[in-house]
Amino acid sequence: MNQNNANPSANLPPSFTNVIRQSKLFDGVKPGYYLAELEKCHLFEAAPNDLLITVGKENKNTYFVLSGTLYIHMEKSDSPPIRHVGEGETVGELSLLGETKATAFVVVQTPSTLLMVPREVMWRLIRRSAIIAQNLLFILTDWIISDNERFLDRSREVEDLKGLSQQDGLTGLLNRRMLDNTLNRVYSRSQMCDKPFSVIMCDVDHFKAYNDQHGHKGGDCALVALADVLKEAVRPLDFVGRYGGEEFTIILPDTSLEAALVVAERLRKEVENRNIFHVDGTPLSSITLSLGIATSAPDSSVEQLIEQADQRLYQAKHGGRNRCCSG
Repeated sequence: MNQNNANPSANLPPSFTNVIRQSKLFDGVKPGYYLAELEKCHLFEAAPNDLLITVGKENKNTYFVLSGTLYIHMEKSDSPPIRHVGEGETVGELSLLGETKATAFVVVQTPSTLLMVPREVMWRLIRRSAIIAQNLLFILTDWIISDNERFLDRSREVEDLKGLSQQDGLTGLLNRRMLDNTLNRVYSRSQMCDKPFSVIMCDVDHFKAYNDQHGHKGGDCALVALADVLKEAVRPLDFVGRYGGEEFTIILPDTSLEAALVVAERLRKEVENRNIFHVDGTPLSSITLSLGIATSAPDSSVEQLIEQADQRLYQAKHGGRNRCCSG
C-alpha cells in the first residue's frame, strides 16, 4: 500500500469531490464545513490485497473510498468477507472514535483510490457540524444493527441445526426444509430493513451421465466435493443447502444482483477446477455447474424469487451449461 508515498491533496479532483458530497457522512452538510479539511488529507492508490486495518492493532484513520472496493473480514484477513465497502463509503470510524483496537480486518479488493482522514481531522469535523455527528451516528448504528442481525442469524442457525433431520445426510448442508425456513426468515428481514437479498440456484451438469460413468458412489463423492466448495466460498452470513438431488441453493442476505453474479461466477470456476476423488482415492472426472441468480424486489414473494432463479438456471442449461444466468 502506498500510504508512505501519499501526497496531501491541494485540491481534490472534481469527480472525487462529487463522491464525497453524495456520501452518507456529509448528507445535508454544506461543502464549506468539510472540504477544506479533507483537501489537507492524504489521497493515495491502494492495490488488491493491501491491508488497511488489522485486528488487535490501533487504527488512527478513517478511510474514505473514492473509487474501488474494500472487504471486511472478521476471523482472518483471507476468511470470507462479511461486508463490502464501496465508492462513497467509509471504514474505520468505530475503532477510530472509540479509540479501541480494531476488531476486523479491512482488505483492498479492487484497485482503489482512498482518502486517509486522521483521527484529529474527524474530531474537528464532528465538532464543527452537528449534522456530520448525526450522520456518523446513523452510519455506526447501521453497522451495529448489521452485526446484531448477523449474530441473531447465526444463533438461529445453530439452534436449527441441532436436529440431524434439518441437515442433508450426505453433504451436511441445510436440507430442503431448513432452506425453506431460512429463506422465509431472510425474506422477512429484507422486507423489514428494505435491503435486497439474492438467491443462486445451481445444478450439476450431465449428472446422470456422471453417475453412469462412475457409479452412484462416485456421484455421491462429486456432490460432497461440490458441497465443500460451496461452504468454503461463501460468507459466514450466507446460507447453503441441498435443494434436492444434484440441485443446490445459496441464499445471500444484503446482496445485489451484480454482487450475486460475482459470487456465482466464482463458484462456477472453483467447482470446475476442484479435483474429485473416490472414497478409495481414485481420481474421478471433474464436474461443472449451471447457475441461475435472482434478487428480491419489494413486490416479489419468496415463491416468485425461487421461480425466477430456477428459470434462469434452465436458461443457463439451454445456453450451453457451465455458465451463470442473471437475466
